[in-house]
Amino acid sequence: MSWRKFNYDIWCSNSKDGTNWSEPIQVTSNSSTDWVPHLIQDSSGIYWIVFSSERSGNKDIWYVTSADGKNWSVPIQLTTDISEDDCPSLLQDSEGTYWIVWHSNKQGNDIYYSNSTDKITWSTPTLLTDQKSTDMYPLIIQDSYANINR
Repeated sequence: MSWRKFNYDIWCSNSKDGTNWSEPIQVTSNSSTDWVPHLIQDSSGIYWIVFSSERSGNKDIWYVTSADGKNWSVPIQLTTDISEDDCPSLLQDSEGTYWIVWHSNKQGNDIYYSNSTDKITWSTPTLLTDQKSTDMYPLIIQDSYANINR
């Protein structure tokens, strides 16, 4: 995320050795704020960036994909609720299923998740936490026993 053009947009740079980096490439361009990106590369080599954006009028979760890390898809909206959805984290598990978790203020400040086996159709968002306190900034990983930890 960068404020390079007087607006928060997502930018990406890559390196083959961790020392020499490519010139940053602008991934998103919108008059609304695009922020808190999370990047993964899936098992087929496709790069995914999930992020929060206000381009729909409130914060929702969006994503873009790229086969080469230079040419990115048009942003695709994942959540459409009137609540604020923010701070996404994405994982492709060992079975090939994509999992995304994020913070939402739909029923307070809780964590939701959704998954997809085909990269197109996503499950209905499911409440993961239901606490009286604030739950934010989720991360998702798969451990060496193939357990998904959200």
